[in-house]
Amino acid sequence: MIKEFFKELKRLLDEVAFSVGWFIMIISIIPMLIVHGTNVFFGDIVEASVVVGMSEFPKLMPGDLIFILKTKNLEVGDIGCYIIPSDKCSLNPYVAGKGDRICHDVVNKEVTKRVTYYEFKGYANKIKDPCKIPDDFVVGKIVFKIPFIGIGVIPFQIFFKVLIHLMMGGYI
Repeated sequence: MIKEFFKELKRLLDEVAFSVGWFIMIISIIPMLIVHGTNVFFGDIVEASVVVGMSEFPKLMPGDLIFILKTKNLEVGDIGCYIIPSDKCSLNPYVAGKGDRICHDVVNKEVTKRVTYYEFKGYANKIKDPCKIPDDFVVGKIVFKIPFIGIGVIPFQIFFKVLIHLMMGGYI
């Protein structure tokens, strides 16, 4: 009787583990397919990405799948995405540094004869981003999001970012 109980319990636990494994695979792979598929087929117009940080809370949450319309023309109030031009332009270089992508609210636009500069601020941040960003580093603006669908991708993004950092001679 006890032997049968444990045999049945093991069978149930195996089924649960199998189901949980499939669930984790689905929440990890489907967003990756959406992101990479969008970037491959529509990369000239729209780009997809998964939100990792909390600087735009509650507008954007970690795990939100965002679609970025590639444009250099942003307006104040848009959530614009840009590439950090140098480490001095990062609020926290341990979190994001030169070459990383940031999506923050556009709070000021300054047009000169040759270039347009943008100032950004995370909705949840108390201060503006440290540098004015020239339009050469602007990726575009967020036009659509699917909440939380990319939550399974975040551990992979963090893992590969740390791995690349270590391979480039950095330290943790």
